[in-house]
Amino acid sequence: MVLVTTLPTRQAPTGTVVHLGHGRWDIENQGFNELVNQWHADYVYRHEPTALLVFWLLAQICPTVFCAFFRRHLQPAAQAAMSMLHVARMIQAELYLS
Repeated sequence: MVLVTTLPTRQAPTGTVVHLGHGRWDIENQGFNELVNQWHADYVYRHEPTALLVFWLLAQICPTVFCAFFRRHLQPAAQAAMSMLHVARMIQAELYLS
């Protein structure tokens, strides 16, 4: 991994930059891991820059909207009784039935 910053060393010591870089890497890996394993978003169907950007934006928006739906729309009792994965699978089943 190569980390680059425009900040001077006194503002961004090497250890701090490495720590922040690893933290960002962990977040990115966790996010992509969820997208691949829970949302099956592991393949980009077109390799044009605009298509990649649109796919990436959709891949970020979809889980965010779903989480907002789960946390804001469902009653606390329903949230306690069902996991997000269970609710996602229920929605998926309804889409397959349509």
